[in-house]
Amino acid sequence: MPSIDRFVPLVVSASAGSVQSNLPAYGEVAAVHLSFASDIPTSAAVVLRMAGAISEPILSLSAIGATTAAFYYPRRQVHDASGVVLTTPLSADFVVHDNLQLSVTGGSAVANGIIGTVYLRH
Repeated sequence: MPSIDRFVPLVVSASAGSVQSNLPAYGEVAAVHLSFASDIPTSAAVVLRMAGAISEPILSLSAIGATTAAFYYPRRQVHDASGVVLTTPLSADFVVHDNLQLSVTGGSAVANGIIGTVYLRH
């Protein structure tokens, strides 16, 4: 398995909003680390996606809960040749080839920011 060879930091410093990476990211998403402000509401939502025309969510958390920091290992479902989702527990890495965008909604104060780090491998 290839090793992690770079990372993309993303910081959303307000209660609601989004930020894009300065440069396009290329490679497979190995992991995502999110750090939340301790006072962020449990109802806040976070979405990580590519910023371009292909905007399938890489990671989508609808209710953060009391978590202050966590690693996530997002994977996409595998389909057969006819496009049917396979029922066996198979998954594949997300391959990114564009700027990354981290968005947060549902925050209640400016202090409710999120720091995201996306770890990539080639």
